[in-house]
This record gives sequence, structure tokens and C-alpha cells, in this order.
Amino acid sequence: MVELLDAPDGIRVESLDKIYTNKVPHDPSDLGAARALAEDGSAIRLGLFFRDASLPRYEETRSVRKPTARERMGLLDEELERYAV
Repeated sequence: MVELLDAPDGIRVESLDKIYTNKVPHDPSDLGAARALAEDGSAIRLGLFFRDASLPRYEETRSVRKPTARERMGLLDEELERYAV
């Protein structure tokens, strides 16, 4: 069974609303409820489980700044120096 998590500020896909009619009311700001829904294996759930706007998104914490051309040349020189005879 597939259930759509239904929240006012959740993810809405109208085409899925027509396919999956089982909707579960859910508050995405409740971490405990989100964990309980994720751990319960009785159904496949689609939607937004948890959101905390005060925390950075995954992409923001995992992004690595690309070095400039000058920085890349410095890094390359450092690496090559390790093998200099």
C-alpha cells in the first residue's frame, strides 16, 4: 500500500493525487512523527517527512567551494613537490 503524506506546506504533485488516494495527515515539523512514519514498514510513504527551516539543507552542508585557477596551480605544485628528486 502506498500513502501520500498530506501537509499544507508539503510536496504537492497533482498527478500523484489521482493515482494514490490514501493520504495521511502529517506535520513535517514533528521529528518524532516523521521517524515513526519512516520506521513503520506497513506502507510505502511518499512526501515530505521532516523539515526544519532553521537548519541548513543537505546541499548547503556538503557543497565544496571550487578552487580558483591560481589555487589549483598552487595545489598541483605542492603535490608535484612531494615527488621532486
